[in-house]
Amino acid sequence: MSFTDYFRRFAVFAVCVSACVFMSLSALADPGDEWAIGDKALPMTIKAPLHARRKSSAEKPKAKTGVQVDTYAKNLGQISAIDTGDKGEIYVLNQFNGTLSVLEDRELDGRMDMQRPLQSGFTQPSGLVLAGEHIYISDATAIWVMDRTGGTKRVLASLEKVQASPENRPLSLSPDGKWLYLGLSKADGTARIVRVNRQSGQAENLSAGPGPVRALAQAKGTPLWVAVNNSLIAVTTERYSLGEAHHMEPGVLVQGFYLPAEANAMPEIFNELTGQFLVLQGGGARLSGKSSGGQNLVAVPVSFGQPQNKMQVVIDGLVTNHGRTVWGEFSDIAWDARGLFLADRQNGIIWKASKAVDKPKILSPKEKPETKFQAASSVKKPKAKWGSSIAKASTITTGSTLSENWKEQSLMPEETLMEKLRREEEEALEESD
Repeated sequence: MSFTDYFRRFAVFAVCVSACVFMSLSALADPGDEWAIGDKALPMTIKAPLHARRKSSAEKPKAKTGVQVDTYAKNLGQISAIDTGDKGEIYVLNQFNGTLSVLEDRELDGRMDMQRPLQSGFTQPSGLVLAGEHIYISDATAIWVMDRTGGTKRVLASLEKVQASPENRPLSLSPDGKWLYLGLSKADGTARIVRVNRQSGQAENLSAGPGPVRALAQAKGTPLWVAVNNSLIAVTTERYSLGEAHHMEPGVLVQGFYLPAEANAMPEIFNELTGQFLVLQGGGARLSGKSSGGQNLVAVPVSFGQPQNKMQVVIDGLVTNHGRTVWGEFSDIAWDARGLFLADRQNGIIWKASKAVDKPKILSPKEKPETKFQAASSVKKPKAKWGSSIAKASTITTGSTLSENWKEQSLMPEETLMEKLRREEEEALEESD
């Protein structure tokens, strides 16, 4: 085989490798990128595990230009759910140790003032709802109710005899505040939705269908929506099915989702998200280069109450190494006027996405402040005139001393232009005499 043939084969091989690298890189989406989903989504071509790794000190989620992402609170354990109160407080549910904590921001300046424990003793808690002056929590044994200020918790509805998986029991509130919706999933791949009266604790079956149920959401004027794996389904009858589902990206798991006008008004910097579905995509699968890579917060536009077959990435940056590794996992989201708050279950962090603040530039010792100079032709020069208003020479004579801080300094004033002209005039008069 000639050298030319070897060179041609090597060139073809290099092009193929470059194409593969490009496909891998394309799995790392940037905030603002749009992707096709639903019927328009391309099939997933890579089926491999996504390897979790430890977060470096400098890593944090990415957002669009004009938005900054900061650590709001950390060391919060395995966060399963969060919710915001009306006084700047954020309630945090730790699934690992079964505790509920509250983060307080008394000045409403977007900075946490204090973190304090509110309640403990839950068993794998997964659902959290704030309604009026009460907090409702679902875990492996019951739906619990307690005051927002703390105190004793009590059982609203027992779940000890329920034949369902204890790990994930999502909880949601009806728009009128009368009912709590609870998702219960079984090992055989089926699930049911139960509604519980918030006052009496009486429960009744609402609908049944495929599982596992990963999240529930309802807003005023919309049906109840349920998330099953990567699908969103409107619950309108006693049976719901995947045939009526709206599918997110292939291979992802919906960690949580929220409907238009379901909660507080959006922060000003995120006004364009008003009226859209907000969906947290997660899961442990490595996605193909034809997807956003998952592990992100996306917005899905809505038309006549139905989500459309496209989405826009809002918060991203957890997936690295060409889509092979991940350093965090979004588990829940809440918001108020201060910004978007995202729970990172893997690192025990709550991230805050808010409007970026312009910081003054600090010059390094080698940098000099910018100085503007005028052209020499534009600077007016003073002109000396005879008959100056200075009546006599300066009273500070040559060799006079000034004392300051017990140190004597010799002051040798320079002859001014006017003094020089006056001296020359006097010398000329003396010579004429």
